[in-house]
Amino acid sequence: MATSIFDTLSSKFSSSGLPTHTQLIGNGSDKAITVTHNLNAQITCQVFDVSSGELVYPDIHLIDSNSLTVTFASAPSTSAYRIIIVGDTT
Repeated sequence: MATSIFDTLSSKFSSSGLPTHTQLIGNGSDKAITVTHNLNAQITCQVFDVSSGELVYPDIHLIDSNSLTVTFASAPSTSAYRIIIVGDTT
């Protein structure tokens, strides 16, 4: 099985020592999904389609240093997307 871009990025960020959080998101009913990452840091994140590995571009709203909301045009199916969040503790 080929390595996905998500797996490559996740591995690189984890080995860099930067705090990271990954999570499958989507429940088939909500367009807006709150993700609590508890990194207590400024973050950057990317969202990937699980089936294709493609990067997707939902609206992302930072709530605070520990959580964010990801909003899609339509409710994604259960675990349709994977989010990787990387914290900057400097």
